[in-house]
Order: sequence, then C-alpha cells, then structure tokens
Amino acid sequence: MIEDIVLPQDKPITLCMYSGGLDSTAMLYKLLIVDHTPERHYHIHHVIIKNYQRRDIPEMMSAHDILADMKENAINPFTFSTSLIEYPTFNHRTLNDHDAFTFMAANMALLVPKINQVAYGLTKDDIGDTYSDRREKNSHIWNSIYGKHMDRVYPISHLTKRDAWDLLPSFYRRLTWSCREPVWKGNMAKPCGLCRPCKVIASFK
Repeated sequence: MIEDIVLPQDKPITLCMYSGGLDSTAMLYKLLIVDHTPERHYHIHHVIIKNYQRRDIPEMMSAHDILADMKENAINPFTFSTSLIEYPTFNHRTLNDHDAFTFMAANMALLVPKINQVAYGLTKDDIGDTYSDRREKNSHIWNSIYGKHMDRVYPISHLTKRDAWDLLPSFYRRLTWSCREPVWKGNMAKPCGLCRPCKVIASFK
C-alpha cells in the first residue's frame, strides 16, 4: 500500500536521496547519527531502479534493514519513502543513477515546499574529470522540472570511498548493497564480485 506521508510544517526539510549502497548509507549515518541538527527534518527517499540487472530486490532489502536500525539509533528525526523507476536497457546501457535521483528529487521538491535542501551521497572519488559534465546534465534535469535554485549538498564529498567505509560501523557495512549485477541462485542474490563497486569494496576488506 502506498501511504500518505505526513511531514512536519515547522522545520526546513533536507531530502536525502538513498540507494542502499555504501556511499549513500555513509551519508545517512553522518546526517542522522553523527551530526546533531535538531532544527532540521530529514526525509529519506529510496529510488528503486528496476532493469535487467535485477539489483532492485537486494537494494530494497538493504535499505529496509538499514533504515529500520537507524530509526532506533538516529539522533535526528527522519521519515522515509520510496519510488520505483522501471525501464528497458539497450545493449546493456543503463540510466545513470544520479540522473534518476535528480528527476525524483526535483518532482518531490515541487510537492513539498518545506524542502529547501537536497543531499546526495557522492564521495571525493566520484568527483573526478567527468564530474562537471555530469553536474551540468543534472542541472538541466533539475531546472527543466523545478525551475529555480535549490541548495544541493554532498555531505561526504570530502571523504574517499575508503573513508566512507571506515566511517560506518561494521553492522552497517554488512547491510549495504552496492553490486550492480547480482548473481542469483534460486531466490537468493549474491554480489557478483566483478563489477566496479564490488571490486572497490573487496579492496577494503
């Protein structure tokens, strides 16, 4: 059942775009458990991306378990919602996750006037030579929908992926799902060990 979420009207809201992976989980851990910001409400939105990769199910399970625990331990209040983007791929070319997040964030900002900040889980490693092109593309997506300025922040952009790994307690590390092409055996999914996120995380263990 899709519920109607009641958001506070007496606080500004930070919309946090969440995937269930290492980077966005480290961002949530910092915003909800490490930093104390009682003057702000956090709304976590999990964008479920469904395509031939079949990573949507393990990502949903990871997000559910992580947020259930954070609900018990967070020092800052938050609410949670999800959306589903299902699309075909062509020659194994997939939609960029950040483009999907920006599309959903801009639409949500239109619906909720109290949202005055959008947070993304990008690390220092993600901001490389191609980042300016990606950011320009995301700005086009944002402006075509929302049409005005929004404070878009990157709370862990000063951290490398290794730093993000070290920031998280081992319990949360185990729960994250970053694999792009899970290997399925029956109804159980395991990380492929071959995609870039799998190799990066393996190098930390």
